[in-house]
Amino acid sequence: MVTLLPDVIGSLANVCNSALPTSARLLNSQDVIENSYRPAAQAASAEGTAAFMHMMGDKDEAVSPELLKALAPMLIGEAITSEVKPADCTTIDDLYSALEPLPPQNMARLLIALVKLGGKAESNQFLCPTAE
Repeated sequence: MVTLLPDVIGSLANVCNSALPTSARLLNSQDVIENSYRPAAQAASAEGTAAFMHMMGDKDEAVSPELLKALAPMLIGEAITSEVKPADCTTIDDLYSALEPLPPQNMARLLIALVKLGGKAESNQFLCPTAE
């Protein structure tokens, strides 16, 4: 999840751009992304790619790690932001403002825990697949 933070936060800022005041912390997150989240994402890149490859399973037609590394942030960012409504943006900004001081690894762990607590909604299946 650490590997996805820069792209997910950036995507949320783009989606919420017109729904938040210009002073919103989410809309002013670029420095934090570049100075904190992006270096942490690069450091965790190999681990993140391995986790995604594991989620895809051992298939002959599986996507190469290099392609997955390039596509995963975009696909997951889109999956997350596609469900965001303008009315959600204030809450997202409040959540980001509360979590932003945390180290990237802690923020990622907390977000994963929140997704797990969110139930088994279809939109969460890519992060928390369930055995049925």
